[in-house]
Amino acid sequence: MNYINYAQSYFKAWNEANLELLEEMFDDNCLLRDWEISVKGKQKVLKANKNIFSSVQSIKANILDLYESVSKSKNGYKVIIAELEIIVNKKEKLLVTDIIEIDNNKIKSIKAYKG
Repeated sequence: MNYINYAQSYFKAWNEANLELLEEMFDDNCLLRDWEISVKGKQKVLKANKNIFSSVQSIKANILDLYESVSKSKNGYKVIIAELEIIVNKKEKLLVTDIIEIDNNKIKSIKAYKG
């Protein structure tokens, strides 16, 4: 599997607010943590994403760069680090870094950091 392509597919689905495709990509025990929330479990992560999508008129993650590594502490999970520019309502820009852990072709966790 090409994990960079997988991350690009994830952000494409996220930008399209495609919850069905996101559901396929998330592990059952997926974790989502950012500067406002922390939820665990596929359904809670999907709900958090749905809340994000419905709370704004538009939101888009522009990928600035992607890096691939392997976690030394989590049994060799692949790790994608994504530098992003999030555009909210076509005017507000946030710089965000996502750390995405992937195992068995499923997203195990997404940890987002603003700044």
